[in-house]
Amino acid sequence: GLAVTLQLAAVVLVFGTAGGVVLGVASAYGGAPVRLFVGALLYLARGLPLLIQVFAIFYLLPLFGPTLDRFSTAAVALGAFAAMTISEIVRGGLV
Repeated sequence: GLAVTLQLAAVVLVFGTAGGVVLGVASAYGGAPVRLFVGALLYLARGLPLLIQVFAIFYLLPLFGPTLDRFSTAAVALGAFAAMTISEIVRGGLV
């Protein structure tokens, strides 16, 4: 219960922050192709509800390769969601 929640929060905090900073800096200072790619990625990922992202990672990803357990699925989905949100904050602070 609580231990798993705290572990998940720690993993999401680390990976979400690291990914968000990388994407935010790339979005602010990258070349035109990088900014276009990051902008498209952010547009698509932020426009898709988080629950749909979780379902896609848990049910669709195994069709193309790796099968993730419940914890890994939650960590990837929440980490990506946090990274997208943090990247917009970083980009806004840099521009």
